[in-house]
Amino acid sequence: MDIRNIEKEIKTRFTQKRLNAKKFADEFLENCLKNDEIKNVYEKYQDLKIEFAKMSALGRVEDCKKIKVQLKTEKEKMQKIMQKNKVDISKLKPKYECEKCSDNGYLDNEVCSCFKKELSKRLIEVSGIKKNKLPTFGSVNYDLIPEENQKQTMKKIVQLLSALCKKIDNTKIDLVLLSGAVGVGKTYLMECCVNELIESGKFVLYQTAFAMNQRLLKIHCGTLEEKEQLNEYLSCDVLCIDDLGTENLIKNVTIEYLYSIINERMMNNKKTFITTNLNISQLNDRYG
Repeated sequence: MDIRNIEKEIKTRFTQKRLNAKKFADEFLENCLKNDEIKNVYEKYQDLKIEFAKMSALGRVEDCKKIKVQLKTEKEKMQKIMQKNKVDISKLKPKYECEKCSDNGYLDNEVCSCFKKELSKRLIEVSGIKKNKLPTFGSVNYDLIPEENQKQTMKKIVQLLSALCKKIDNTKIDLVLLSGAVGVGKTYLMECCVNELIESGKFVLYQTAFAMNQRLLKIHCGTLEEKEQLNEYLSCDVLCIDDLGTENLIKNVTIEYLYSIINERMMNNKKTFITTNLNISQLNDRYG
């Protein structure tokens, strides 16, 4: 998994989406301008916009005010003519999938939530999980839980996790640990969280502890460029580690990197979700 290649792929796709939306709008306008009545008022409107830009650059405030009035008049005239000719005015503007960033992927020099969502989905798919196959909190089947007290406990946990995911930006909680025996639904709940967080536009990095451990070993033994990949674990909005404790303990890698990653993330108020079959005592024995 090379996140940089995935990011390039997504940026290319976003660029193509933006160009397609612009092309469709341009072609629609071109077709509209075959009507002489529409063409005349449109050209006059464009000339006024150019004149307004000139007057604005020269600081001629009064002229700008006059042109603004003319622009409004011509725009209203153009809209009436188009309505008369049954032209769908909304098609004159590019229809971007993300209205916030106009399919640029960035908004005010910050990564847009639409880009984060797409990146999270691609990283999930690379790990072998289809985004549309991830469960939701609403799909939890409590009837599969035989004991009534366990059922009620699961309902409370689901409510807590669901609420946490919804207010993830407004909580001081940095680390969520789901600990329990095999088969009680920890991974299922983790995947519910992953789904919810991706849908809310968070950049979520989700890996098993085994896969993460193997990747950290490659980073540890890799080139300087490969070592930069460690930043993925530090920069993602939410890091989800499944089945902590099932990975092999690799000297100078497993415990050291895990500690550094979690510590760095907590210092920067980044969220980390972990599932494990180990209890607190066993975690202390294994990781210190």
